Amino acid sequence: MEGLWPVAIKVLRQVMVQNVREKLIKRLQSEVIAWHRPCHHNVSQLFGIVHLSQSIGMVSPWCEHGTLCDYLEHFPA
Repeated sequence: MEGLWPVAIKVLRQVMVQNVREKLIKRLQSEVIAWHRPCHHNVSQLFGIVHLSQSIGMVSPWCEHGTLCDYLEHFPA
C-alpha cells in the first residue's frame, strides 16, 4: 500500500434549510482554523477538505483506537 493511508472524514451535519450553504461554509471555516492551528504530536493532522454530494468533510489520519472518548475508556489516565 505504498502511498495509500487509511483516513477519517469528519462530515459537518447540516439541515436542509435556506442559506444552509453559507452557514455550512462559515462553520467549516471556523473548524478548519481551530484544527489547523495546533501543531502538536498529540493532535491529529488536518490533511484537507473534501466536497461530498450533500456536505463537506475534513480529512485526517485514521486513528486505530477510535474517538477520544473510546480511547480514554480503554486506556484510562
